[in-house]
Amino acid sequence: MKEITAEFVRTEVNRLGAVVVETGLFHPSGLKLHGAGDTIGLTESRALHEANVTKLFLLEFGEDERNARKSLGMTMVLPARVKPGDELADDLRTPSGELLVAAGTKLDESRLQLLQKASILAVPLRHPNLPAMTKEAQDYLAKKSPATAGMRETATRITRIMHIPTVPACYLLVPRARVVVGIADDLLRTLLVNALTSEGHEAIERKSAGAAVEDYFEERPHILLIDLEGAPAAVKRLRSMDGVKNVAVLVCAEDPKSAQLTNALHEGVNDWIPRPPSRDILNEKIKGCQDLLGRKVQIPPSLRTERRKGPRPAAKGECDLKDPELGKPLPVFVGEIVDLTESGIKIAYNLPKWPCPWAYTVHGVHPRHPFHAYASSNPMPRELRVSFPGPRGPVEKTARVVHISPQLLNNTEVMGLTFELMPQMPPQRSTTVRKF
Repeated sequence: MKEITAEFVRTEVNRLGAVVVETGLFHPSGLKLHGAGDTIGLTESRALHEANVTKLFLLEFGEDERNARKSLGMTMVLPARVKPGDELADDLRTPSGELLVAAGTKLDESRLQLLQKASILAVPLRHPNLPAMTKEAQDYLAKKSPATAGMRETATRITRIMHIPTVPACYLLVPRARVVVGIADDLLRTLLVNALTSEGHEAIERKSAGAAVEDYFEERPHILLIDLEGAPAAVKRLRSMDGVKNVAVLVCAEDPKSAQLTNALHEGVNDWIPRPPSRDILNEKIKGCQDLLGRKVQIPPSLRTERRKGPRPAAKGECDLKDPELGKPLPVFVGEIVDLTESGIKIAYNLPKWPCPWAYTVHGVHPRHPFHAYASSNPMPRELRVSFPGPRGPVEKTARVVHISPQLLNNTEVMGLTFELMPQMPPQRSTTVRKF
C-alpha cells in the first residue's frame, strides 16, 4: 500500500481537472473508496474535505487486495502491551500452524496469559478508533457523486474487466484525458472508445480525421486519436490553425515503416499505435502523450521489477556535445549530467525554442526534431562526440541519441544517448567481374 494524503489528491484534481485510479483507493479503515478505472473529480475532492478524510492508501502493483485490506484498520502491538478487552484483527497461530485465538476474539486474562507463553512477536489488534474511521469512510461514500442510473451511452456500454498488465511499471494515478477518436471504421472506433472509457478517460466519437480536427474548438481535447488514412492533411490543417496548442496526435497504422506514416509524422503527428492496439500499448501511449503536454500526477509509479542490480550511481558535471563533421555548433552543445553508466548517458538542459514545439514522441526521437539525424533509428546515423569529466581526466566517447523528452514542469529537456561499446569495422567492398 502506498500512503498519500487527501490534500495531495485535492491539489492534483484542482491542477489537472480529474484523475483516474488505476488500481484501488482505500480508506485507513479498510473500506474501498474507488476501484480501477474510477474518476476522482471536483465532486469527490469536495466530498473528501467535507468528510474530514486526511489519509488514503493506493494499492501497489501486483499487491493482493484481500491481504492489503486486512492490513488496514489494525495495529501491531507487543504482547506485553495488550490489555483485556482488546479485539484481535487476525488469527493467531503457533509456528507449526495451530490456531491459538481466532480473529474477532476479545482478549481476557486467560488468553493474555496464553499469548505471553506462546512465541508471538506482535499481536494484530483492531484499531481503537475503527468505528469512527468507518463512519468517516461511509460519510464520504454517501457524499461522492453517485453512479449513473439506468442505461448508459453506447460509448460506455463496456465496463472495465480484470486485466493483468505486462509492463514493468504501473502508474497508480493518471490524469483523466479528453480524447477525440476520429476513425472511419465503426468496429475499430467502438473498440477504442470502449477501451478508453473503461480506463476512466473521456472519449468522444467522430467518423473521420477531418471531422475531429474541425471540431477541435468545440471539444477542446487533450489527444486526437485518428486513422492514418487522411491523417497528413488533417494534421497539417490542425497545426496551422490559430489558437491550437497543448494537443497531442496519435494515429492508428498497420505498417510502422510505411511512407504514409513518415509523412504524417513530418506533418505534426506525435506518435502511432498499432491497429488494433492492446490495452497496455493504448494506456502507455495515452500516458506518454499527457506527459508531453505536462499533465503528470506527482507520484512515483509502482515497479513490477527493478532492472538495476545496484543503487543508481551519483553523476554530476557538465557534458559537451559536438559533431566533428558539422562546421557550426549544435543546437544544444552542453548539458548537465543526470545519469552516467558504462553503456550510456542522460543529460538535461534548458528547453530550447524549437521550430516545431510539437516534435516529440512517447519513445524515441521525432523526425522533425533537430537531433533526429543523430538518432539510432535513422538509416544513415550521424554520430555525436560526447565529452565529460572522468576519474582520470576528460573522457570523449562516440554516442547516438535514443530518446528525447521535454520536462515541461521545470522547463527542461532530457536526452538519452548510448555509447558505441564495440569499435566499428571498416566497410568491406568487393568487386565481381563477369566474363561473357
